[in-house]
Amino acid sequence: MAARVRSVLDRTGWSQRELSRRAGLASATIGWILVNAEATTEIDTIEKIARAAGVSSAWLATGRGSPDDRDDHVQPAPP
Repeated sequence: MAARVRSVLDRTGWSQRELSRRAGLASATIGWILVNAEATTEIDTIEKIARAAGVSSAWLATGRGSPDDRDDHVQPAPP
């Protein structure tokens, strides 16, 4: 999942801190995900990140499909 979160940061141009702010998560949570590539992340956290960045939570969780798949109808969070 770390690679997909990095991809989210690249796509949005956001810092780790900005992503955490928009997702309503602690910056340390995003940092932990980025450092622990094989770690399991709770679905609530995945959904918050996906919603904030406007990417598919299914893609973020599994890497399957495209980040642009709107199977879960997420829209980017306002600034």
